Amino acid sequence: MLSEDTGKDLLDEMKLRELKHYNSQQVNKLNREIAAVDQKMEGLKQKAEDSGVTEELSINYAMLKAYKDRLVRILKSYHLNRFFKIEDNYFAKNDIKKLLNVSELNFHGEFTKISDEYFAGYKHLLLNDRSPPLNFYVQILTLVDCGIILSGNEFVDLKKDRIYFLKKADVTHLIQKNFAKII
Repeated sequence: MLSEDTGKDLLDEMKLRELKHYNSQQVNKLNREIAAVDQKMEGLKQKAEDSGVTEELSINYAMLKAYKDRLVRILKSYHLNRFFKIEDNYFAKNDIKKLLNVSELNFHGEFTKISDEYFAGYKHLLLNDRSPPLNFYVQILTLVDCGIILSGNEFVDLKKDRIYFLKKADVTHLIQKNFAKII
């Protein structure tokens, strides 16, 4: 309990691009931790009522509250991240039903039904390619020194670890070679 590693597995899973099985073991562990912190906070409230509020009690309560808020944010972020991945997999037409829990299956079913109904009149659109068109501008982060490129009528010197706002067509070759990434 009260470990900085609590929720780390869920945070690591959120960084992955692909959807994994619902991590019920870690979610349950996080919920148990939140309940334990709630009990400690109630104990501190009871102490404050019995013997008065001291500086030590206030600090302990504030620290426990901040820790609980962190755990709740991790849990909410995990679920929101999974919903975004479910949405992305719908547009990519991937079969992900075996990776979902019950509430996510309900969400996936409703989302699929509503989206299919809405997009029924737009069969000619390719919805699985959601990257920006080449003539749009994108914000990139350069991962290495890329040298000088011609963008429109200007030469741009692309230095490592800097952010640029350029046409996607001008930097596609750098993105494909992993010299830069869209952020």
